Amino acid sequence: MIRFCDNFEIINDIKENSPYIVKIKSILKSYGLGCNFLQIWYQETELGEIISVISKLDRALVLYLTDKSDFNELIEFIDIIGYSSILLDNKYSYKFSNINFNTGKIMKLNKSINIIKNISIEKDISLKKVYLLLKECTSETFSVPEFEPFYLDMSHRVRHNTARCYGIVEDSRCIACAMTSSETYNNAILSAVAVAPDNRRKGLGKLIVENICFDLQLSNKDIYIYRQEKENIEFYKSIGFIDFGEWAEHRV
Repeated sequence: MIRFCDNFEIINDIKENSPYIVKIKSILKSYGLGCNFLQIWYQETELGEIISVISKLDRALVLYLTDKSDFNELIEFIDIIGYSSILLDNKYSYKFSNINFNTGKIMKLNKSINIIKNISIEKDISLKKVYLLLKECTSETFSVPEFEPFYLDMSHRVRHNTARCYGIVEDSRCIACAMTSSETYNNAILSAVAVAPDNRRKGLGKLIVENICFDLQLSNKDIYIYRQEKENIEFYKSIGFIDFGEWAEHRV
């Protein structure tokens, strides 16, 4: 049975055994159940065991699924509530046979990071500067939303300690950045790692990723990253990330 969530603790008590529940918990901590553009539902068995969670922020769905999930009920439900995108664990994407998904890899940091502070990292960098860098780095596989929704969402998450953004600045221009898009007490999801095209092959990407991961590990957080299929494999392996499954995403 699928139920609307009106109690923060119902979701908060779920073990963080996948990056999908980390995303959902981070969204919930950022915006709260009183937000009119966030809804969360959970699916439970007759005995009250929670087997699935659905978050809908605006029209974007994140699904936390398990082997016990009732997929027939879930498919019917998400068709009713509507969506602009769906993100889920690729091991379950075949259950949604009427939906086409793009896929990629999830990696998890598997070693302790030690850093040599030989360059200045800005840990409260202007999101506008970061956005300008991300626009420079736009490609077929890396797109950037409009500035206003990006700024409003990221600044809100940063204020609520569910995201952070680091940058390297040269002559008032951000030339490298890394951020977390989701954080909980025990976990973080790294995203938007970028280096300006004219500053690549200088080690800046590895430097800033190691700096943000070092600080996350000081808070005893496990660190995940979603990467595109066949992209940046050796880069993340060189830092200490290992494969941790696959993601699947559908965009309308």
